[in-house]
Amino acid sequence: MAGVVVILYYAFSRMQLDHPLKKVGWETHSGDQYEMVGDSELPDFPTPVVVTDKRGRAKWTVSIPPDYAFPLEPKQYAEICQQNMEVANHVADLHSHMHHQHAAHFDYYHVDPYFMDVAEAEAHGLLPGTKAKTSMTQDGTLIGENTDGLIDSEVCEKTLTFVMETHDAGMGKTLMMLWSAYGLAQKEGRSFFVDDSRW
Repeated sequence: MAGVVVILYYAFSRMQLDHPLKKVGWETHSGDQYEMVGDSELPDFPTPVVVTDKRGRAKWTVSIPPDYAFPLEPKQYAEICQQNMEVANHVADLHSHMHHQHAAHFDYYHVDPYFMDVAEAEAHGLLPGTKAKTSMTQDGTLIGENTDGLIDSEVCEKTLTFVMETHDAGMGKTLMMLWSAYGLAQKEGRSFFVDDSRW
C-alpha cells in the first residue's frame, strides 16, 4: 500500500511540473507583449536593458536617460516593472541555455542573481553617470531641506520617493499609500522623499 501511495505521489507531482504555472499578480494586468531588440547604444527612453559584465556574462539593469525629467509618469514606472520581468526571465534563460518555466511570483525581497545595480553599471561605464536633470531650482522650496537644496547634496545610497499623482480625487487612499510607503522606507532604512509636482 505504501509503495502505491509513493508511486501515485510522484506521478501527480510530475504531472503538475509539466503544466505551466499560471502567472498571478500585477505582472499580467496589461497583457502586453514586449519585443527584445539588440543594439549597441542605449535607448533614448526608460527601459530595462541587457548588458555584459567584465567577465562576459549577461546581466540586466534599468536605463533611464540622464536628460529625462524626474519623476517619470506612473504609467512609465508600471511599464518598466512589467518589462523587468520579461528581461529577467530572458537573461535567466541565457544563463541556463534552455527555456524554463519561471516562477509565477517571487517574494518581495527576492534578489535576482543576474541583476546589475545601476551604480555598478555606471562604475563599469555601461550606463552614463549621475548627470540627471532635476526640476529643482536654487530658489525652490523643499520641506526639511536647507536653502542650497538638492543642488549640493550628496547622492543618497537608498531612497524611496513617493510620487503624489493620482486620478482619484480623494485624500484617504493617497494618505494611506503615503503612510505605507513611509513605513516601508523606515523598515528598509531608506531616505524618504515626497514629490507633489504633478498632484
